[in-house]
Amino acid sequence: MHFTILFLYLFANSNKYMKNLYIFVSQALLALILSTSATSQNLVITSPQTAQQLVDALVGVGVNATNVTGQFAPISTGLFVNNGVQGFSLTGGILFSSGQITGISDSAATFFNSNDNGTLGDPQLDQIVAPRLTEDASLVEFDFSAANDSVSFYFVFGSEEYNDYANTNFNDVFAFIINGPGYSPNTNVALIPGTNTPVSINTVNNGNSGGTATGPCMNCAYFVDNVGTNAVSMSLDGYTTAIEIKFPVWPCSNYHFKVAIADAGDGVFDSAVMLEENSFVACPIMQATQHSVPVGDTLSICAGGSATLTAPSGVAYSWSTGETTRSIVVTQPGTYTFMITDPQQPSCLSFSNNITVVQLGAIQSPVIVQNVNILSAPNLTPTPGITYQWSLNGVEILNATQSTYQFQANGCYALTIYEGSCESTSNIICVTNTSLYEIAANSIQIYPHPVNEVSVIETPFEEGTTSTLLLMDVAGRQVRQSSVQTGKSLSLERGNLVSGVYFLELTNSGYEGRIIKKIVIQ
Repeated sequence: MHFTILFLYLFANSNKYMKNLYIFVSQALLALILSTSATSQNLVITSPQTAQQLVDALVGVGVNATNVTGQFAPISTGLFVNNGVQGFSLTGGILFSSGQITGISDSAATFFNSNDNGTLGDPQLDQIVAPRLTEDASLVEFDFSAANDSVSFYFVFGSEEYNDYANTNFNDVFAFIINGPGYSPNTNVALIPGTNTPVSINTVNNGNSGGTATGPCMNCAYFVDNVGTNAVSMSLDGYTTAIEIKFPVWPCSNYHFKVAIADAGDGVFDSAVMLEENSFVACPIMQATQHSVPVGDTLSICAGGSATLTAPSGVAYSWSTGETTRSIVVTQPGTYTFMITDPQQPSCLSFSNNITVVQLGAIQSPVIVQNVNILSAPNLTPTPGITYQWSLNGVEILNATQSTYQFQANGCYALTIYEGSCESTSNIICVTNTSLYEIAANSIQIYPHPVNEVSVIETPFEEGTTSTLLLMDVAGRQVRQSSVQTGKSLSLERGNLVSGVYFLELTNSGYEGRIIKKIVIQ
């Protein structure tokens, strides 16, 4: 018997292109091997199953699955129960194979899993392994919504192609494909944790070998070599460890999910993916964030201060304050919660934790005002240690850390100040037209004008003083700044500016105020 198995093993590894020939030999001797192989009683497989039965076994708390479909040979899918398989941590779940699942439960890697089911491949998996095509696809797909902002599940991948075809062009393929809000079409989330690298035979292994692998390591912290090691008392030659997949979703919104595995390039040397039962769940209760950092059960603010609480992305929001925006500004002690819903999923309600806001210390409350295109908070008293941060549409503006801000774009502005551990956010001023106005325009002369190449600016400034020239377009966006000119006469070069109307702003080290004049670049 061992000679028969060795012959099959060596024959298969001689050349990948001989696999189709090899399968005739292996099938001829398969009955003899099965009659003498020890079958493990630790992994109990139940097959066939319907697509609905498979998804029902996968989905757990907080997830609602509908519109279930599948494509698989009856012998390629099933349910499993782990009654003590050595080296295999999933307690039970659903099993998909690119061949037949019955041999996987054999207790030794010497059993050869290679079955051509003669069934179709999958177009989405074809795209992953192009230009090769897939066959013997085994898949289920379904719509789902989750009562939280993320979903997770556990899986193990295994293959008969370890270690012989690691790091070659001959790999079977599997994927977990999601479609829905926040995702590009057909996004594969079967990734090595903390990376954007898909899990596959070529990305998780300990090198190519006809026996026990000896390196080089490729993410082998997630790899279990089963050739000559008996690390897992099942029959595939290599496995991943149990890997958790966690991905964000919009609470209560509709998504489409697909589990798929297939042979690639040929129909032999089986691979399998196993997903743990009831592990496809909505993650624990949602948390708000402050400055992109999750907020726990308690949050401290200062008297006169505030905190901005932001919910995860969703469709519709309802805060305990009655507000229906994604973010709210909290200024008073109390308990705050939020709920996310989707009118298309009226039975789905996603709740946050309770956030208890307590008051410690004190801080000023900024009130911002607008003067032309300058924002300021004149009610603030400068104190040692106070710092400033301006924001536009809720996003901090880079380097906008002074007590005043000259805006250059439409949008809603606010000022947050910090004193020690306290912070306070101002009222919001929304700017809908940043077109500028001339200020003291007649105090300067420009010739020639319109500006063609280089023009001279005659100013009221004193000799020996330094001037800053700022050019803005009609929307108030800065297009050029220069602060190296001194004296009464300044120069203005067209450079690479396109023809059009601009605003020239001049400030001077010896001049109080600003001069703004409309100019034409020809």
